[in-house]
Amino acid sequence: MLQINTGKLYATGIGRTNQLRGVLYTNLKLPWRDDIVTKVGTLRSTDGRTGSQALVYELEEHIEQGEDTPAILVSHTVQPYMQDFSAVASFALDAIVTPDPELTAQMTNGSPGLSSYHPPSQFLRRCFDSELYIRESDAQELVDFCEQLVGLERRLYLGAMRAIKTYVSGVHRIRDDLGLAYTLMVSAIESLAQEFDGYSSAWNDVDERKRDAIDAALESADPVAAQAVRGAILASEHLSLGRRYREFVLSHVDESYYRTGDALVGHPIAQCELVEALRQAYTLRSKYVHQIQALPHELTLPHGHSEVSYVNRQPTLTFQGLARLTRHVIRSFVHRGSKLEKETYDYSLEQSGVVVMQLAPQYWVGHPLSSPKEARRRLEGFLQQLAAVETHSADAQMTDLRPLLADIERTVAQAPKRDRHAMAVLHILFNISVAEECRSPNCDTAHEALQQYLDTLSAEALVLLCYAIDPGELWDLQVHREGHDAFFKKRSKPSGLQVPRLFEAAISLTLAERYRSVGDIEQSRALLAFAVNNYPGHAGLLAAEHSFTGDEALSWRKILLPNAVDVPREDAQEAPTESGIPQQ
Repeated sequence: MLQINTGKLYATGIGRTNQLRGVLYTNLKLPWRDDIVTKVGTLRSTDGRTGSQALVYELEEHIEQGEDTPAILVSHTVQPYMQDFSAVASFALDAIVTPDPELTAQMTNGSPGLSSYHPPSQFLRRCFDSELYIRESDAQELVDFCEQLVGLERRLYLGAMRAIKTYVSGVHRIRDDLGLAYTLMVSAIESLAQEFDGYSSAWNDVDERKRDAIDAALESADPVAAQAVRGAILASEHLSLGRRYREFVLSHVDESYYRTGDALVGHPIAQCELVEALRQAYTLRSKYVHQIQALPHELTLPHGHSEVSYVNRQPTLTFQGLARLTRHVIRSFVHRGSKLEKETYDYSLEQSGVVVMQLAPQYWVGHPLSSPKEARRRLEGFLQQLAAVETHSADAQMTDLRPLLADIERTVAQAPKRDRHAMAVLHILFNISVAEECRSPNCDTAHEALQQYLDTLSAEALVLLCYAIDPGELWDLQVHREGHDAFFKKRSKPSGLQVPRLFEAAISLTLAERYRSVGDIEQSRALLAFAVNNYPGHAGLLAAEHSFTGDEALSWRKILLPNAVDVPREDAQEAPTESGIPQQ
């Protein structure tokens, strides 16, 4: 939000302005009677009494010029700007700056937290001191850093802000969880490395054991095909993450790192130790992420703010060393990044309070079919509406899909084979779910033509067979079972079909009834239990499981829709809804 507010991304210029003010809590003491004025806001002291932790943050908010419409934006309020500025100020001044007064008190009161018997100030120099007096040079450093930060190209700015916020979160976690704090500090730089290092994986980056096995398998293959296989593997795997982290850090560490600032205080890390220390840092990060493995004692005990400790003869960055290194690399990234005075960029979805949500089906399910590949998504939307109608949900209705179904009739023969199942099922299922007067013209003839696309069992066909297909006429029991299992295995994949829980349970109950009808009670019982597990809390399913003996048929409508009348669907129609499509 800080960069957006500068107006550099506004295509139509600045329109509305608002004077915003908020309170930040900190251990900083500003120069007496001096404000810190930056491009992203002003910090003002509240008073000079001992123990005062409040600073006033002021900002002139800039809203892009636009037409006066019912959706006009008045203000984001000060909160999102304070959140961003507090992270930037914490990072740039190596201090605690936050909108939360309790957090400031906890971090600076000198008491230990949950992660150690020692207070946070034992792990990082300066940052957790109860009072930090800011010199004019410190204030100017914040001013310069803010100017460089918001001047970055937008994608670089977003990467820098993610890294800054992750680093600050790591600092705050020192009191609660040392392993998490260390991991977050490493991850702050790793996020920059993976997005901005420009690294391309090579075949030698693949683990040697895996690489040798693949090379042996491809030895007799055509060289072009073998290279294509290797390329596909490289494109789908995350390789050399540790190496990329190390090389990114080293590329952003210059001679000043060993000659200025905290390098002149305490026990800084030596250049000859840095490469191995980075390797150790990434290893510790991985052990925490994958195994929640605690840090070695050499890092969890006070170390006099030394930047390096030796663990099993290996130089390892302490919290002090990792924090200084991380701040140096992020600063270097911001300093080197390309700067733009103006930039054409659509920031609308990056504003505070803006979220992207999936629209309800009634807003899109009936749109003209521009491509056959849209059919599966349209079927999913229609099934959401059908489930709402079946369960008598409030305001349930079905969209008139007849124009869409006309598109299907016209294009299904030329559509890719993978899309024909969804197109056929959508056409048939809609027409058998509405009153006769609301069906497509000549739908019976169309359905006879569409039957050819249902010969092969598919996820879409599994839904349809709950209504209109006798599975025994098309697929034997084993094929039906394999299709059922494949449906649930693929449901969350791009090629899968996602349907409401009502129909997932119906699919399992339909197969359970086939097993029951041939006397396989155990398989039937197992599938009934499977349906219960995947529709937790459904009273009808729980009752059916409790009373199941194998003697009575498993009707998914009676179990899942106990209030519905199990009669032919033509006789179950009610009055049309406002859209002209009747509900069940």
